[in-house]
Amino acid sequence: APDPDGTRADIGAFHFPQLGFDFINHNDNNPKETSFRLTGAYPNPFNSTTTILYTLPARSNVLVRVLDLTGRQLEMLINEETNAGSHQVEWSPENLGAGVYLIQMQAGEFNTISKVMLIK
Repeated sequence: APDPDGTRADIGAFHFPQLGFDFINHNDNNPKETSFRLTGAYPNPFNSTTTILYTLPARSNVLVRVLDLTGRQLEMLINEETNAGSHQVEWSPENLGAGVYLIQMQAGEFNTISKVMLIK
């Protein structure tokens, strides 16, 4: 439960804002996506593998990469021409410690970042 000031107590841990995700409602009556979207990752937090979800309204060159909190690239997950629709990519970090990482998605002029937390 949150403290009276709206924060959460956690022994010795840094506070990071909780992430909200906009989950895609797949409706068979309207299968065409209308916007670029980095939906998020699940599970999050994760301890070995997380699945990153993204949506494209049109065929695009897509870049999905993992950054540290300073913006330094750690891994390139996707860098290819991708068809329109909903897609996913798994990330299983092998040589990274527990912490918060950024998932960046670029497609054309669209550019967004989502946070994920690796726990060990």
